[in-house]
Amino acid sequence: MFRKLVWGLMLAVFALCAPATFGQASSNNTAYLRVLQLINDNTVMSLALQDGRTVLRNFAPGSVSDYLTFDANHSTLFTLAITPSGRQTVFREWAVPPLAPGYHTAAVVGSGRDNTIQLIFIDEDTSCAGKLATSSCIILINNVKVAPPLNLIANSTPVVEGVGYRQAAVGSVPAGTYQDFSAVDGNNPQTDLFHLQIRFFEPNVVYLYSLRGNYPGTISTDYSLGVVRRVTVDTMSFLRGLTANLQLTDTKTLFATENIVAILQQSGLDQLLANPQLPLTVFAPTDQAVLNIAPELYQCVLSNPAAMRALVLNHVLVEPHSPDQLISGGSFPTMAGSVHTFQAMNGGFIIDNQVRVPNSAWYPTLNGHVYLIDTVLIPPGFEDQYCVSG
Repeated sequence: MFRKLVWGLMLAVFALCAPATFGQASSNNTAYLRVLQLINDNTVMSLALQDGRTVLRNFAPGSVSDYLTFDANHSTLFTLAITPSGRQTVFREWAVPPLAPGYHTAAVVGSGRDNTIQLIFIDEDTSCAGKLATSSCIILINNVKVAPPLNLIANSTPVVEGVGYRQAAVGSVPAGTYQDFSAVDGNNPQTDLFHLQIRFFEPNVVYLYSLRGNYPGTISTDYSLGVVRRVTVDTMSFLRGLTANLQLTDTKTLFATENIVAILQQSGLDQLLANPQLPLTVFAPTDQAVLNIAPELYQCVLSNPAAMRALVLNHVLVEPHSPDQLISGGSFPTMAGSVHTFQAMNGGFIIDNQVRVPNSAWYPTLNGHVYLIDTVLIPPGFEDQYCVSG
């Protein structure tokens, strides 16, 4: 292990494991801006808008705000109240450039003690255009004081390179599983600033990695990983993104969804899952789950449009439900008219006392929640109703 690591390094990772920051459907006249506080000492700040409203108060390093809404294509002013540890508060005004419709991040970088604080504005939509569909958009912000330019590497593939202090850069990585994901000294690639093993990257998702601290140093006991992300697409687009090779895997099982995507399209229900105005909860069987059902049942579903629609809708709940909401509700009706029950288990929940769903299989989308499941949910009496002739 190399010792040139950052003391007190804080890594805010916009990734998979914590509650997601959802992007709502954007309009042509609204800009959404979140603020990321990356000051690399113990400076806290507050932020007031041009109309005098304080929208962020005592905002600590490592914090990220919800998206704030602004009129698109109009400039405005931020007033920052900056309080370095043990010092008096100073006030600074920043001009916010006209923001295009869509999603943006303002990163507060630099140091409070040496008065080098500045704002970096990132147009997420423009920066990530052309990098999604079957890939993930990766944004790296380097606020590690006096650090060398940093490279972000997935396995042995460079994702972004040469990101200097108080700078940001954007790259992309094909969606899938990576055994090694790290930020390294661009001048000495053998020196890691952080190193993560087995990283899952979803298609159509923006990940923002932000580093702060002082270089060189050693890892202290408060080294931490923060996890947030922005979901950019509807449920149907998300599922389509999992049809490329090696999308999501636990290194043993391929979590592709080509079969359910084909069935959704054949049944005409793909438009239901693509509707951004209709929030749904979807239990999506993986390809292996579909292949595990009896061949005669599979053929029945494929050859009978009514059976296909009934089976698909048995996997859909109206309204979006997180794991905690499913567990606290206990049971919910499906769009097919059946009812599923939900009970807590360690690290997830169980459907109908049979199908175990870990929280790692939960993927929030623009219009709801997707849970990848390893079993097709066949309602009682389904085969007698749709698949028995005579």
